[in-house]
Amino acid sequence: MRIGLIILVAVFLASCAAHAPMSETVIFSPKKINGERIEASHQMGFSFNTDLLDTKTLYPERKGYNDRLTIPNELSYFNTLYLKNEGNHFAAFSFSAGTGVGFDATARVIDPVYVTIGYSNVGQYELSLPVRLLHSEKIGWLAAPAYRNQIVYYDDLEEESHLFDFGPDGRDAYKTVGMKSSIYLFTPGINQRAKRLFYSAKLEGGKILNSKAWYFSFGLKIGGY
Repeated sequence: MRIGLIILVAVFLASCAAHAPMSETVIFSPKKINGERIEASHQMGFSFNTDLLDTKTLYPERKGYNDRLTIPNELSYFNTLYLKNEGNHFAAFSFSAGTGVGFDATARVIDPVYVTIGYSNVGQYELSLPVRLLHSEKIGWLAAPAYRNQIVYYDDLEEESHLFDFGPDGRDAYKTVGMKSSIYLFTPGINQRAKRLFYSAKLEGGKILNSKAWYFSFGLKIGGY
């Protein structure tokens, strides 16, 4: 029976489902509630992401290694800051902490096209081009092509008998390309500090270039402005 720092590995090292780039919500700014323009400068909330397929079917075996220590589920708390120019928000920065720790930023290219860059503590990074397809007082919809550098951790077979084992023994990087689509529902907030709430569902699918396998993921978000 191996004894390791599983919690530390989970929080600081292993993350298969990348943190959700919450800065992309700037694409739906400014906000309105019952016709009133809301100039929020930041938002807070939680996000959850999971792979819909078993990770063992997505990534090839690595000789001399067994368990993939990636975590197919991601749960994070996020805090996003908006930047304004000439009365409109043009960019946002977001920090997420939970299963993994990550930063991301989104900036307007030519409305309704934006660019998002994200980076996590394990060396994962993502580049996407979200496009706003719909934005009303109650609903928002965006779609984005995405490229990601995905990190997968492995465990050395020869070290299974060690009493103490601190973290994974090897890692590989996998390149993925795909498309993601997110639907946002907006409702009035609960007080003056959170004037608007949102709920979001995301579907993403694409191909892992290294293994030629297809991947699919699902995500949920809830937050307030």
